[in-house]
Amino acid sequence: MADIVIELKRRNWSDEKIGRELGMEPDEVLRLAQITGLAEMFADREFSEAWEHAGEAADLAEGSERADLEWLNAGIVPSEHRGWHQRSAQSAILYGDGGQQLGLIQHSRFADEWFWYAYTAPPVTGRAQSEADAKTSVEAANQT
Repeated sequence: MADIVIELKRRNWSDEKIGRELGMEPDEVLRLAQITGLAEMFADREFSEAWEHAGEAADLAEGSERADLEWLNAGIVPSEHRGWHQRSAQSAILYGDGGQQLGLIQHSRFADEWFWYAYTAPPVTGRAQSEADAKTSVEAANQT
């Protein structure tokens, strides 16, 4: 099936058309395309950052070994926004008293479980069976 999906991609079929014609879900089309053809699919494209920040701290000196990411939290979220904020039905972010990001939870696209990330030093990650358990894990990691 992966070979068929790759061949159709070579013929410039969209993921939607492949899914419709082969009776596949969008996630399945993507997974099969990635199995054998991910590098080939992007060989003719220029590399670009996933996102860019408009702030001055985004311009790092060439050869810099690590980025000072404090600008990510600086003033972005007012302190009255502390607590959990739903980004979507599938994810939420925990903000601290100063508006800094303390953690993230996200529902898996492939299994009925939640991934959680606590932005502690060092960062802590894990999996949970429910959204509530994932939130509890992030909160607990930030209290230690």
